[in-house]
Amino acid sequence: MKTTNFLPESYKLPSSTSHYMKVEEGQNKIRILSSAIVGWEYWQDTEEGKRKAIRVKSWEEIPKIIKGVTIGRNKPKHFWAFVVWNYKIKEIQILEVTQKSVMNGIEILIKTDEWSDPRDYDLTITRKKTGSEIRDVEYSVVPNPQKPVDPETLERYKTMTIDLEKFYKGGDPFEVSEEELVNVPPDEKTPLPFPEEREITLVDFGESTDNESLPPSYEKTPPSYEKTPPSYEKTPLQTRIDYAKNKGK
Repeated sequence: MKTTNFLPESYKLPSSTSHYMKVEEGQNKIRILSSAIVGWEYWQDTEEGKRKAIRVKSWEEIPKIIKGVTIGRNKPKHFWAFVVWNYKIKEIQILEVTQKSVMNGIEILIKTDEWSDPRDYDLTITRKKTGSEIRDVEYSVVPNPQKPVDPETLERYKTMTIDLEKFYKGGDPFEVSEEELVNVPPDEKTPLPFPEEREITLVDFGESTDNESLPPSYEKTPPSYEKTPPSYEKTPLQTRIDYAKNKGK
């Protein structure tokens, strides 16, 4: 095959990664990084012909007509959601759990003194297809030996803004609104390149203020600009118009 230098030799097209983890067939190793939020999830059809997930904190918030659905994909489901480190793709994501077998597996570990808080160790969630039907799936949860979170992963997580409460509002937990950005405490904001309180000089750009190192034209302000023309000392529009007329005579 003919070679070309159009693209760098080691170039690979970037792939987009979802903010939400999907438990795939086989083993899925994760590290839980946050506390969980819990609630109920049901689906509604939109005017565009799509389906939208609605999540609420309590059973009482679900409409009566939805509560009456006991089978099918429209049946309300209890859910957990928490932030995880996905070892397979090396990304921080949100994992939403609706499978009772996964919830039960994690809850057993929480109630076991030897394991307790699931944020103290890695978990391997295994998904196994057992038949031809969609519901023919089994899940298991196995803890890995306890160890601290990888420092780089923890540092990366700390720099991210993830608000799980937005799950209840139909928003994106990873999205930061303009209002939230404005309300960020000063010490958490990215510092400006040049503080507003300080006048920017040539030194800020790596230039010298020594006249000997500047071109002759920069040593002094041109005489014609040393003073502002008298008629420009005031700013009213008419004054400026009069000045222009007199100058043209």
